[in-house]
Amino acid sequence: MISEPTTLGAAAATRCEIVASYDYRDAAGALLCQTLRYRAWSRRGWRRPDGNGGWVYNLKGVARVLYRLPELLAADPAKWVFIVQRESDADALATLGLVATCNAARRAAERAAARLAWAPLAGRRVAIIPQNNVKGWIWADDTAERLAATASEIKLVSLPGRDMCVAGWLARTRKETVT
Repeated sequence: MISEPTTLGAAAATRCEIVASYDYRDAAGALLCQTLRYRAWSRRGWRRPDGNGGWVYNLKGVARVLYRLPELLAADPAKWVFIVQRESDADALATLGLVATCNAARRAAERAAARLAWAPLAGRRVAIIPQNNVKGWIWADDTAERLAATASEIKLVSLPGRDMCVAGWLARTRKETVT
């Protein structure tokens, strides 16, 4: 369980400062939980609403859903769905008008519990874009295997450059286009 940053010492509180949060919502749009990214820590955390305006820093009892689920369900079923590893990558693709998602369950043990989260992709065409490294391709293969009986078509997309993620690639491409 992650403590509130305000309960830590000054140095630790700076490292624990939340620099990004990503909402996971159910099909009706209700907030289920958030993933958190902290300053100076590569570690990510989770929190869920406590029902009283505060947060509980665990996922106990939270249904695992795809990121941007309401947008995915509202999208034209004929459109390709892009599956990426990180919420920031899904958001970057969404700013381009694309349907994009990711699965919050990154660890193998969590993936087994999250299998039902892929159901909204039934009959959809999906493009899986991993971060371009060994772990990314293991994730992509695992994701493709899970979707084989669900999706109507699956493509694996490779980005140029080692360790490149979608958001990084888009930022670099935009910068090169401007200069």
